[in-house]
Amino acid sequence: MYIIEIENLCKEYKKIRVLENINLSIEKGKIYGLVGENGAGKTTLLKIICGLTKKTSGLVKIKNIDLETFIKKHKEIGVSIENPAVYPYLTAQENLEIQEKLIGNHREDNAQKILNLVGLKGNNLKVEKYSLGMKQRLALGLALVGEPSILILDEPFNGLDPIVIEDMIKLLKQLKTEDITIIISSHMIDDLLELVDVIDVMKNGSIIKEVFLKELVDTDIKKYLLSLMKEESLKQ
Repeated sequence: MYIIEIENLCKEYKKIRVLENINLSIEKGKIYGLVGENGAGKTTLLKIICGLTKKTSGLVKIKNIDLETFIKKHKEIGVSIENPAVYPYLTAQENLEIQEKLIGNHREDNAQKILNLVGLKGNNLKVEKYSLGMKQRLALGLALVGEPSILILDEPFNGLDPIVIEDMIKLLKQLKTEDITIIISSHMIDDLLELVDVIDVMKNGSIIKEVFLKELVDTDIKKYLLSLMKEESLKQ
């Protein structure tokens, strides 16, 4: 079952085409990775899927419902793109409780459950004193407040040390077992390969290749992905 379906999606900024005929079907309960050089269109694509940016043309459907209609009626998409808005002088729990009230999903003990899940339970520090890894955990927690069926993460491993990345990968794998569909953009291919089921390679606003990892068991996948991007660059 496809939870997200995208057909001939295009996006223009000031007559400059930044996404070109994107066609993509996202299967429910899978983890998808978007890779590509800076400017490939990864973040723009994610912003369109979660409703932060409007498309120029094409079709985006979630659960077989037009994107605009779905977003107005449902709060099933959790998002962490760029730096999420937080209150630096408050604790993680206080930030989560404010987010709950903002989206109308305030339930007793929900914030505590999320803090436990993302590894911040019992932490009473103000967010301004957080390390980068702790801030990334909080960003993920904020994205989970609405109990999403779809989770969209833009560069969640940026600036993190290997131990924190390993913890984040374990956490995202756990979320997958709860049937949450996850889409991640990252330039860190090694870390994505530890996590995802499918990788979509982007170049100049287009998806140039979709790779199903289970079909490449005996392949050096990182080398293969890099060769795809290099090969496409040589064609330019």
